[in-house]
Amino acid sequence: MKICLLIHGLNTKDGGGRFSFDLVSNLKSTGQEIQVLTNLDLLKNPIINIFKIRKIFKNSDIIHAVDIWPNGFYARLISFGLKKPIIITDSGELRPWRTPMQLSDIFGTTLYRVIDNPWLGPFQYPLRPWFYRTKSDLIRKVFAPQNQKTIISEFQAEPWAMQPLTEIPIKEQLSKFPISRLQETVDFARKTGFPEAYFWGVEWWYYLAKNDHPEYLNYAKTLF
Repeated sequence: MKICLLIHGLNTKDGGGRFSFDLVSNLKSTGQEIQVLTNLDLLKNPIINIFKIRKIFKNSDIIHAVDIWPNGFYARLISFGLKKPIIITDSGELRPWRTPMQLSDIFGTTLYRVIDNPWLGPFQYPLRPWFYRTKSDLIRKVFAPQNQKTIISEFQAEPWAMQPLTEIPIKEQLSKFPISRLQETVDFARKTGFPEAYFWGVEWWYYLAKNDHPEYLNYAKTLF
């Protein structure tokens, strides 16, 4: 399958860049053919490069835009008439979803339960599963009837940290995201009712297994 990804960049030092880097790496590892467009190349001047971008879209099976602005708009406008399925991903905790769901055929939301906030420290979102499900159903019914489904495109299965996990002692990593939290988060995701969830943290499970903590990987094996 040929997938065209519209992203801001692949800088792993920021959250969006790391998401995009991991997304590209994981898709390639499954044998998908990936064409990446960023604001450092063709997307830097989309009007000038519109025909080049449209040719890439035409030769792709799926167009996936990470974030609604500006990538989601580029995906929908430049692909007009090509009838290619469009996936747009956006924050599940901080964004209203209306526009990305209107512009996409499949909407992908993040699902993060606990993060490290630079001002507040560890912070747990007070949201419940019904919030995500109701939000999706309501927006689809009222504003985006053409949208086919909502999926969890970035599901937290590892600790959130303000620095690379490899620079944090394993004991601290485990305290940030104990196995019980992974189990609770999986149960939380199931209760949203969304049909698909893409785990973010598989490489961390393997890293822990190589460092005498196989319990995360062993639990994950019961899910797939």
